[in-house]
Amino acid sequence: MKRYRVVKPHSRVLHFAPEPAIRQHFLQYPHLRYVTTDVDVAGLGIDVCADITKLPFSDHTFDLILCMHVLEHVPNDRLAMYELHRILQPTGLALVMVPITVNTTVEDPTITDPVLRERLFGQFDHVRRYGNDVVSRLAAAGFTVKPVQVNDVVTDLMEIDYMGLPVQETLFVCRRAA
Repeated sequence: MKRYRVVKPHSRVLHFAPEPAIRQHFLQYPHLRYVTTDVDVAGLGIDVCADITKLPFSDHTFDLILCMHVLEHVPNDRLAMYELHRILQPTGLALVMVPITVNTTVEDPTITDPVLRERLFGQFDHVRRYGNDVVSRLAAAGFTVKPVQVNDVVTDLMEIDYMGLPVQETLFVCRRAA
């Protein structure tokens, strides 16, 4: 995240389902307003318990949104993407990561059996298998999207490993479309 210089003094940062190492990284900066959120707060030390499709934040609240490996768990991911767009500052940045395993997204909301979900979507709690068309889904929510590799955003390989970021995956750098 250093290469993009996305965090400035007094930035408001929202982090969904925060990864512990990334959380620790942001907590080093007392000048930030760093807020964590998840649908379940049990034992996680989450600041705000919220459904990503119905967020309790005002429009244009956050300068930076981190949403990594969350949307594949959300039944209505398109509504979640619209919510991310709604709460992002006009000059803000949303960093979105989902596992891309096929060319075109595969989903079937009628599949609720955990065993079948694991077989079809790669994990028992996933509701879809994303494809490269995730860019068009994000664009439909009002974003301009730039796919980048993790090591283009975080330049230190030891830091990438420490934060548990999958180097082989794509990070979608999203800005509000003009």
